[in-house]
Amino acid sequence: MVADCQARGGGLPIIGNGDILTHGEARGRLAEAGVDAVMVGRGALIKPWIFDEYARGRAWEPSLHERVALYRQLAVYMKALGSGSGSGSGSGSGLAVYMKALLGDP
Repeated sequence: MVADCQARGGGLPIIGNGDILTHGEARGRLAEAGVDAVMVGRGALIKPWIFDEYARGRAWEPSLHERVALYRQLAVYMKALGSGSGSGSGSGSGLAVYMKALLGDP
């Protein structure tokens, strides 16, 4: 089906999507489906370092200190972009819940 879309698409890129949570899944989707690119949504909220993992070609397990620093930076980016502030995405509130759980604050 992807090849058919690519043939009919007039050169438009075909982008795969759907629960990509690891750098390995991203590479696998590119190889198996034959798409031009993949979208990473929820995986990037869970593991904002997924792009670094992809670039390096290996998994990375950040320490708690590194995770907190990464999520703080993500919160700054999300605030600057207006995410979770009535836009309907809800990702800002999801990040707050995750941070509380990460820090052991129920």
